Amino acid sequence: MRQPKCSVCSYRIRDSESVVFAQGDLMHTACFRVLSTQQTLRDARRVQRQSRDLIEKAREVIQRQRQRRNERHRALDGPEP
Repeated sequence: MRQPKCSVCSYRIRDSESVVFAQGDLMHTACFRVLSTQQTLRDARRVQRQSRDLIEKAREVIQRQRQRRNERHRALDGPEP
């Protein structure tokens, strides 16, 4: 009987090795850990980018609000002497 191959590294899976069956694929436990860690890192980087974008948008909103407030105050104060 042929030994199955790991869907990640393509090495044969021996009877003595621990394996994971995920999403229809058989893989070494170590290979699965590498894959899941890579996915976690990609997700973390995506969330970081989204956070930076949200922070930048919030800063822009705050800046616009400050400018409007300052303009209103200047209008209420009248012309400078």
